[in-house]
Amino acid sequence: MYSMDGGDNWQEIPREFLATSGELVYWENLTGTFDHGIADLVYDDANSRLLLSLPGSGLLESRIEVLEAGMTFVVDSSFSEVGEAVEFTGVVTNVSSWNLAGFDVDFPGAESFSCDSVVEIPPGGSMECAGRYAAAQGDLDRGELTGVLVASAASPDGNRFGSTATDTTDAVQMPAVEIEAEVLTGDGYTSLSEQIRIRVTITAAGNVSLQEPMIDAQDLELIECEKSGEGEGAQFLIGDQFECEYIHFVWIEDLEAGSFSWTFYGGALDPNGNEVISEPATITAQAERTNSSVTPEAIDFGEVQTGVSAQTVSVFVSNDGPLRLMVFGVEVDGGGDAFSAIQNCSPWQFVSVDDPCEILVTFTPQAAGAFSSQLRIRTSSEQGPHLVPLQGTSGASIFHDRFED
Repeated sequence: MYSMDGGDNWQEIPREFLATSGELVYWENLTGTFDHGIADLVYDDANSRLLLSLPGSGLLESRIEVLEAGMTFVVDSSFSEVGEAVEFTGVVTNVSSWNLAGFDVDFPGAESFSCDSVVEIPPGGSMECAGRYAAAQGDLDRGELTGVLVASAASPDGNRFGSTATDTTDAVQMPAVEIEAEVLTGDGYTSLSEQIRIRVTITAAGNVSLQEPMIDAQDLELIECEKSGEGEGAQFLIGDQFECEYIHFVWIEDLEAGSFSWTFYGGALDPNGNEVISEPATITAQAERTNSSVTPEAIDFGEVQTGVSAQTVSVFVSNDGPLRLMVFGVEVDGGGDAFSAIQNCSPWQFVSVDDPCEILVTFTPQAAGAFSSQLRIRTSSEQGPHLVPLQGTSGASIFHDRFED
């Protein structure tokens, strides 16, 4: 409530007024004292408002209620798609003591609406409206749609009065990120330090706009990333894509295992700042293997004296083609320390078709008895690890024989 102190300076008064013309009203002055008088309504044409002329207080802005608007979205009006129809109803009620006419009703932004056809509404009467909005992407991103009813009508003396109402309905937000991964250099690899190039692409899906796309590629070496689509800067709009390329260098473990796999995840932030994570995408690359063979396929050292080495036997691993071959290592399984093996070809070098890899195997028993074991040869071939059976027997030691003699 405002009062005029003789000029154009309006001062706030603690009490608000609700009055009609000719009514005896009481008010509190700026000085804290109370006064009373007969209200006289004055319409301010320049500012389209109704004022009270009160003795000793000049003009006061009135709170006379003339028009009341109400708006409500229909039950189950939540939405999840752009363009989805969101229906509403509205009502404009005459709460004054006059007949009102010249109604002007609008629902800004509504796709369509219609209202009762009326010329005049008596006190207590109302006019009903109905219509619908078409949900926009911005509504989905905000998580809600707010409808507005703006109404106005004219009193018998031609003055117009207005009222506004709003209602809000929620969006069903469904943020999503989709991911794809592919090996660009083919599904196979053949050699150590070979470069495997991988491309991972994530796409903004769901029904809301996202921000700050990212890809979790574990410890792969990143080459480059690029974003495409309508989004600018950190925006990741529906249909936008974020693509990264990575490189992996083949290690001995990859060749020996015969394959390797990588699992990727994509992500982004939804309009509320929450992280959205994609389902995993996994790629697998297979080693393209050559063929190999071993000679001899078994070794029998016969009988040797305890503590004396038998003759060293050479085992040859041959590359039978058509690709490269690597011998990763050799181990003796079982037999205690009676058998030993030395690999003469480096695990970092390839075995050519015409140059077999030599492995030296020795039998040196430390006690009497029969011994057996197997030589395990790990290779990159289709045949996998080669297993060569080993056996030998130990009699009495040379020192024992001399003692008996």
